[in-house]
Parts: sequence; structure tokens; C-alpha cells
Amino acid sequence: MKRYLAALAATLALIAAPAQATPFNPPVTGTMKVSTNVIPACTISLTDFAVGTYDANAALTNTHSINFQCTAGTTFQLVLSNFTGKLTSGTDTLNYTLANRTGNWANNGTLAVVGSGAPQSETLTATIAGGQYVPVGTSYAETITFSLEM
Repeated sequence: MKRYLAALAATLALIAAPAQATPFNPPVTGTMKVSTNVIPACTISLTDFAVGTYDANAALTNTHSINFQCTAGTTFQLVLSNFTGKLTSGTDTLNYTLANRTGNWANNGTLAVVGSGAPQSETLTATIAGGQYVPVGTSYAETITFSLEM
């Protein structure tokens, strides 16, 4: 019986002992490369531009930001479309201009921008010339479009 108990104790000790892995000598290793390709991309954020309250006795000028973010190092074109230079209310019209850092915008005009990877902005300047005696009490507006294109 003593022999049986000794064998049982030895067996239990082997079961209770943590298993030890036999290390490879030398260790077996491998490497792999993880990669991706980056494509040009942009986002643009536009908010309505309220130029201000117009008094026909003086020009009205105000600025607004066009906010965007593009992949770093890529040149894009900021494109203005649907621009007539006329703020309308029914059949009444106020003529105005839009300018950027290089001069006045025209419909389908472009402005080159280089993405930095960080948020960026371009300043838009609107000017309504004085001397336009239009009816009061209504809102004059034009809906324009800006896009970023390669």
C-alpha cells in the first residue's frame, strides 16, 4: 500500500506541476510588412455667409471662411460654381463681387490649394457696391457652390 500511495503522490505531483514548454534553440521568428496606399481625399465645410445689412449710401464688405481638410502634399482646386454676382429678391437685384487671396472670383473660377493634412481655410470676401437703391424689407440671396477637385 505504501508503494501505491507513493506512486499516486508522484502522479498527482506531475499533474499539479505547471507544464514547461521546451524552447527552440535558437528561437524561430518571422517578419511581415504591413502597408497601405493613400489616395487623395478632402472634406469641405461651408456655412451660410450673411454679408451684413446693406445701406445704399456705402459699399458693404465682409469676409467669411471656407474650411477644408485635404491629404498632405496634394494640390487641389477650390472651384466656385453657380455664381452670377447677383443677390436677388423676386425680380430685384443687388450686384456683388466675391474675392479670394488672388483676386475676384468668376463663375467656374478656381483657386489652387495644397493639402497639409490639417484643417485649413480660405478667406472669401464679398463686396456689395454702394449706390444700388433697391426695395427694402426683403432678403437678397444667391446660392453658390464650392467644391474641391483634383
